Amino acid sequence: MMFFSALEAFVKYEEKEEKTRVDKWRDALRQVGNLAGWHLKDTRPESQDIQEIVEWISLNLKYDAFPYITKDLVGIYSRLVELESCLSLGSKDVRFIGIWSMGGMGKTTLARVVYHMVSKEFEARGFVENVREKFEKFGLVPLQQKIIDEVLKEKNLTIEEEYDGVLKIKNRLCRKRILLVLDDVDKIKQLKMLAGEHDWFGFGSRIIITTRDAHLLEAHQVDKIYEVKGLNDENALQLFSSKAFKKKHVLDDYRELSNHFLNYAAGLPLALEVLGSFLFGKSTIEWKITLERLQKFPEKEILQVLEISFNGLQKPQKEIFLHIACFFNNQKKDHVSEILDILGLYPVIGLKELADKSLLKIMDNDVVWMHDLLEEMGRNIVCEECLDDPGKRSRLWDYEDIDKVLKKNKGTEALKAMDIVSTYNEQQDVCWNLEAFLKMDNLKFLRICGILHVPTQLPNDLKILDWILYPSKSLQSSFQLDELVQLCLQQSKIEQLWIGIKNFDKLKFIDLTDSSDLIVTPNFTGVPNLEKLVLVRCTNLRKFHPSIRILKKLIHLNLQDCERLIRLPRKFGMESPMTLELSNCSKRKENPKFVVNKEFLREILLDHTAVVELIKNLPENLWIVKGLEVLDLSKADIEELPSSIERLTNLTSLALRYCMNLVRLPNTICGLKLLNSIDLFGCLKFGNLPKNIGNVKGLELLNLCWTAITEVPSSIGLLKNLKHLYICRWQSFESYSLPTSLELMGLVLSSLISTSHVKPIILHQTSSEYVSMQRVTQPLLPSLLGIQSLTYLHLSDLSLLSIPDDIGCLSSLEHLNLSGNGFVSLPKSMSQLSNLQRLHLEFCKRLQSLKNVPLTTDFVIANHCVSLKRLPELQFYPFRLDHSHLNFQCVGCFKLVSYIRSSGHMLQGQSGKLPDIFNIIIPEGHFPKSLKGF
Repeated sequence: MMFFSALEAFVKYEEKEEKTRVDKWRDALRQVGNLAGWHLKDTRPESQDIQEIVEWISLNLKYDAFPYITKDLVGIYSRLVELESCLSLGSKDVRFIGIWSMGGMGKTTLARVVYHMVSKEFEARGFVENVREKFEKFGLVPLQQKIIDEVLKEKNLTIEEEYDGVLKIKNRLCRKRILLVLDDVDKIKQLKMLAGEHDWFGFGSRIIITTRDAHLLEAHQVDKIYEVKGLNDENALQLFSSKAFKKKHVLDDYRELSNHFLNYAAGLPLALEVLGSFLFGKSTIEWKITLERLQKFPEKEILQVLEISFNGLQKPQKEIFLHIACFFNNQKKDHVSEILDILGLYPVIGLKELADKSLLKIMDNDVVWMHDLLEEMGRNIVCEECLDDPGKRSRLWDYEDIDKVLKKNKGTEALKAMDIVSTYNEQQDVCWNLEAFLKMDNLKFLRICGILHVPTQLPNDLKILDWILYPSKSLQSSFQLDELVQLCLQQSKIEQLWIGIKNFDKLKFIDLTDSSDLIVTPNFTGVPNLEKLVLVRCTNLRKFHPSIRILKKLIHLNLQDCERLIRLPRKFGMESPMTLELSNCSKRKENPKFVVNKEFLREILLDHTAVVELIKNLPENLWIVKGLEVLDLSKADIEELPSSIERLTNLTSLALRYCMNLVRLPNTICGLKLLNSIDLFGCLKFGNLPKNIGNVKGLELLNLCWTAITEVPSSIGLLKNLKHLYICRWQSFESYSLPTSLELMGLVLSSLISTSHVKPIILHQTSSEYVSMQRVTQPLLPSLLGIQSLTYLHLSDLSLLSIPDDIGCLSSLEHLNLSGNGFVSLPKSMSQLSNLQRLHLEFCKRLQSLKNVPLTTDFVIANHCVSLKRLPELQFYPFRLDHSHLNFQCVGCFKLVSYIRSSGHMLQGQSGKLPDIFNIIIPEGHFPKSLKGF
């Protein structure tokens, strides 16, 4: 009936309107009729679904309405979507949104595009650019006047002074829904006087702030902070090519050279644009010359933008920045902090401030990382201290500069730090005038690698000496290093560090790692403040000088892999909590005795040692060291621990990994209230946990993988703090269930074979964050309903013929692994996993379709799904909420080839509208001709 009504209407309109216009209407309705939809969720009101649909349509209309704004802006699409999500334009509350990154990343460009896209939705609007620069030149009043003029369009409303401006902005804008952009803010005062509080603006207002300083945004308590990151490799190449070749691709003759420039720019849009524009129309020879010149003379236009953040730093932060740029980029945070602390630069505060200002990052692996161009900027600042005479600079790291200074005896008191790391040969060393060091009165940090000749003297004020491959058998007797705090001589030829007594009153740290010629430690009488002694892999070390007993401040003694060390000193005299590492001292047969305050031994690692006297001596020796917190006996040849372990009342961690003969733990261990970790991984003969294990109230981690345990005691339910439980490779177990009282954050079960009835596991709904089950009995599968905290779920090789329907309730799930199962399709509920980023489906050999993959997923890995015939419908993936790519990896999925061939024209159509939305890996030699050049 509806079809005939529509047809009748079109006939009537064709009589009145132009045929081409009616044809467009007909095509539009046909497209609407072909659109697929979603079922509304029963879990929330329809009004929320309608609001989402309105926002989705609105966003797409905006993209269609402003093609000229985004023209030539590579990678802008995904950023706009992410920022639009932060804006939440449908919400009636007032929101402050910060856009944060280092200079040259495109903050202003992004803010301007968003401003033009959404400004018509607001009652009034204003864009105040270059706040930092205008504030420095003219103060706040002109900026306040700019807001009044742009937003209210009242040219006759004059601001007299700052606080008059505050009142007028607040009183005139508090009832208007406005959009205001404050670009390049660098002072908290600017925010307080231009957009002080949420109640300055009417309901639904949005205040966008661009800045290089994240701390400024945090201090102003903005609602959302969006970090603009560098371009990925693909987008960087596209932007560079558009400037260097006026094309979307690199010319073949320039490909290798282009890669060098891309590496130099490291994803920074400003650098890509400046370099690409400069190189346009130039020959490959000119490109090579430009690349060589950049190594010595960085591009000024780029550095000037980056230096703005540096110039705003206090002196200590500038010093930290320059040290990292010259010496410590991509090094561990703890190591960098230790050195900066010795140099008196307060790294705890300084590193945080530099990170807030986008001048460095602390990566997930705890490495201090600085963008290559920021590193180059820092080094350029140092070089410009004195272009002609490197000896007058504050820092030296370049071989040619160091060679010039040491050959010509050009050292000066300006030099603070020097890093001589190179493969020098003996002849070059002979040419150096090593007395040049004596002129470096302010040298505090000296790192050396490879010098074959040792200077007779070094500056007295030196605080850190780090000399890899030190060539002499002992330190020069002429060294008078009164201020020395840290001495590192790794891989040295040292046999005895010094002869007799050497007075180093301020020395706190000695590291002789890999000094295989070391036989005996030095006399420590002259180093009373020594805190850390590292002798790792000193394979010929046999004995200690008796004076070690006077080191009352020693807190860390590391003797790992000192394989010939037989005896330790009979007494230690520490007065502070101490860590003793004896791992892999394979000839170590007895345990040290401890005098003074026995509660100060904090950590002892005895893994893989020949502690034959362990059981005999520990009850009367080690077990009375009440301060012991960490005990590692991994790989020790022991059958059980003595009952006197109960005396270690401060013990927090017990590691017994790969104790192959360990059978049991004493019941007395259950009295250790502070114990939070027990690791029994690989104890193949370990059969039973103490029945009262539930009394260890502080236990957070219990690792029972690769043990002989057949059941866990019921008292485990009393472990209210247990967060991580690992159980795998039990050959069989008689009965198994986990108490519902456990609030596990993480559970790992692997290769479990049931011999009797097994109850399903019940996971806690608010605390569970990750669950991994591999090759276990299906009844063990937990109910997933309502576990809103779960972010990681691994259910591989379970022979699942279907996925639990309640999987869609896991609203926080980010990583899902369903590999090696037997299901044919993905349930509809899976599409509700709005935070899912990675989905693993490898070797699901019966899986036929990837329908219902959530819209947010970044990576779908479906390798060797041999029955897979179909990908998701791409029209449901219009834009990426968190990333610019949706990646399907489908190696060995041969049945997909026919689908891709038949869908080739559709994919090409999508590519014009939806660039960079997905990558597919398909078998070699099966790429459809219809997609050539796609």
